[in-house]
Amino acid sequence: MLIIFDIDGTLCDTHDVDARCHVAAVEAVTGRSLATVDWSLYPEATSSAIVHDLLKNMGIPDVVETEQRIYDDFVARLNVEARQRPEQFRPLDGGLELFEQLRQREEHSIAIATGDWQESAKLKLRLSGYKADDVPFASSSDTRRRVDILTLAAQRAGYALVDSVYVGDGVWDVKAAREINIRFVGVGRRHELLRQQGAAHVMPTFADRALFFSALRNIQ
Repeated sequence: MLIIFDIDGTLCDTHDVDARCHVAAVEAVTGRSLATVDWSLYPEATSSAIVHDLLKNMGIPDVVETEQRIYDDFVARLNVEARQRPEQFRPLDGGLELFEQLRQREEHSIAIATGDWQESAKLKLRLSGYKADDVPFASSSDTRRRVDILTLAAQRAGYALVDSVYVGDGVWDVKAAREINIRFVGVGRRHELLRQQGAAHVMPTFADRALFFSALRNIQ
């Protein structure tokens, strides 16, 4: 079985610093503010899709170049935050231990699928303590749609979606899992909201690893 993890709010408790740096980067480059940092309100909740759609709506002619400037500014701001307040980059409770345990289990493989851009996502993983350089990985640097990111992560790991489970923290994760019919485990601060959205297996953190493995055994 392949376990595909999201990053922000799932492996890493970095949602707040991520949102703050996104807003600041967009404002610095375009002079405009994001409408909201509630990613569930966007048509496609990935960094590249949100920025791409914003720039198109602004009528900016060179979307690719401007998106790159926002991306560069965002990564620079994350690095500043990491130097000044490294405590903002932390794993979700129990995440490091679970991640390493899964790496050692022959019956499971792991991959990462994130709506963030590649460089910033890998930076947050490293700052939070994850050793994931050799883990199959897909991000919104590859493609803007979350369902395509998930599919690509599974392909890079050598698995079909039917043999995979997606672990995420957002309403958008539940919707993406439902769209491509991949099994789903919800985790993080919004776990009760995920249950309301139809997720049968949810938990606030990874601290109870027995609960997580029970979910994998019983998930349909």
